[in-house]
Amino acid sequence: MNKQQLKNVIAEYQSRKDLEGRIRRLRDAAERITTQLTGMPRGSSGEDKLAAIVSEIADLETELCEKIVRIEREMQEADKLIDELPDETHRRLLRLRYYEGLSWKKIGKLMHYDVSTLIRKHKNALKELEGK
Repeated sequence: MNKQQLKNVIAEYQSRKDLEGRIRRLRDAAERITTQLTGMPRGSSGEDKLAAIVSEIADLETELCEKIVRIEREMQEADKLIDELPDETHRRLLRLRYYEGLSWKKIGKLMHYDVSTLIRKHKNALKELEGK
């Protein structure tokens, strides 16, 4: 596993969060339409809008479920490789950088290293990881 593969796993994870946000917004819209439909005669355009939103939610939830399965598999694979690294500092650094998405500055504060040292350790961790 290399740096780009780790970044891809995190990008997939972020796109999962984006999908969850879209589903939440669509559900909110569906609730607003449902509230507006209460007491209205049948066959209104609101029902058509609601049906379209419900259909989109179903499609997005299917996509989200597939993405979750794929992400979990990739995360487990990456985690297993990271766990095999002999240096705990390298393992922690990679998790903070790629799983948590923290900046070098924040990682430096957490791990008590300056940024240049972190970057050097990161490079070494990636070399170890690519060797696996």
